[in-house]
Amino acid sequence: MGAIAAHVAFDQQDLPRARQLIAETLEREPGDPHTLLVQAHLALSTQTVDEARAAVETALRTIAGNPFLVITREAAELRERFEALKPGPTDVEF
Repeated sequence: MGAIAAHVAFDQQDLPRARQLIAETLEREPGDPHTLLVQAHLALSTQTVDEARAAVETALRTIAGNPFLVITREAAELRERFEALKPGPTDVEF
């Protein structure tokens, strides 16, 4: 539920609220792939590419490490968005 609320806040450009919801959700559910995905998109929108790299790679690794997740399309979109900003592929494959 926290990941959805964070995603909505991010989509509405309420970035402080999105950050707060991400932090609260990750405190309750460390490593939640949906929340990490929103966090990575937020990082790409508000930080330099190099600063966002850790958030992107953490999200991609978490998603790649769980074959039962149904967010691989969203992960592929994140990878494409990241690679469009920074030459060279990420080292995470799924």
